Amino acid sequence: MGVRSGWVLALLIFRSAYPHAGEIYETLYLDKKDLMRSHLTHPVVAAAGALLLLVLFAPVWPETRVGRFSLEPVQKSTIYARAAGQVSDICRRKRSS
Repeated sequence: MGVRSGWVLALLIFRSAYPHAGEIYETLYLDKKDLMRSHLTHPVVAAAGALLLLVLFAPVWPETRVGRFSLEPVQKSTIYARAAGQVSDICRRKRSS
């Protein structure tokens, strides 16, 4: 489980445990709205927030797997040509199945 999915799971658990949390957040927001606006209008805070979002959502830890695998077709087909020659290109349409 990745870090982001862990946060999502924690949020879901928190919301189910505290169903009235939105009302509490709204009360806190309305109480501190002027103070938050005065602090968040500074360009330094906006730049720090953008940097925080960039760091939070940047793919820093690549998920790679090492191992052997084989790539096999789902269905094999035999193609017969009408005339002698060499096949240079195959045009294939994807079927909806």
